[in-house]
Amino acid sequence: MLIAIDMAGDDPRTLGSNWSLHETPLDLSHLWAAWDNEYLYLAWQYVDVTDIVDPANAGSAGGTPIRSMDMPQTIAIDTIAGAGATLDMWKKNGLQPIWGGANLPDYQFNIASNMFHSGYISKAVNGVFPVDDAGVNYKTGTAAGITVKFAKGAGYNTLWGVKDVDDVADASKLVDFKALGHDVNRDTFYEAKIPLSAIGNPNIEGSGIGVKLHQGEFSPVDTIPNDPATTDTPGVSESNSPKEWGDVDLLTTAFARIGK
Repeated sequence: MLIAIDMAGDDPRTLGSNWSLHETPLDLSHLWAAWDNEYLYLAWQYVDVTDIVDPANAGSAGGTPIRSMDMPQTIAIDTIAGAGATLDMWKKNGLQPIWGGANLPDYQFNIASNMFHSGYISKAVNGVFPVDDAGVNYKTGTAAGITVKFAKGAGYNTLWGVKDVDDVADASKLVDFKALGHDVNRDTFYEAKIPLSAIGNPNIEGSGIGVKLHQGEFSPVDTIPNDPATTDTPGVSESNSPKEWGDVDLLTTAFARIGK
């Protein structure tokens, strides 16, 4: 099932008056999920619409797609109502987001965008994600039985969004990037197969679970479902990167739901 859609082109490279479209976008657009008696299956889409928004920079941004970069991706899973952690598993130089909404992650799975390792999963204990606890609640993806694969291309049929993130609330500015000729080979599609035993064997049919993805080397620059905290710091740094990389985000929007 398609469980969440996020606008294409809503990454902070176009936030405010100082654009930084020479950089590769970390722009999530779609999130799918399914399950059976043994596994949770997730699929998610990254898009790069620089070819439509700013063709002059399409070559530089397209030269390093996210699948060729070592960028942390975080899958947050809410399995227990009223429980979970308020800080990420990895501290990211003090720039990790703060989870402050009604949904909090009980499990986090971190994986590199180029899959140079199998990822790491942690279970929140007393509101904190353990790290390096000898494999009790913090494990490699391999040890937990999780597999992730990716390929260039698209799993979507339409790709709606905006050419400027400042226009996300203006319905008249919405465009279908695919209809405009967007090259889907710039995009990257991921799939994950997660044993239910790795996330506490939740009762998906009876109670449901929540899921939310974010990414970014330091502070997140996009989430799905979308959180406006990832585009609340306009301007660019001395290196012409979005200042959004270096702020602290308070994530409050709801998780996407799977099952009940």
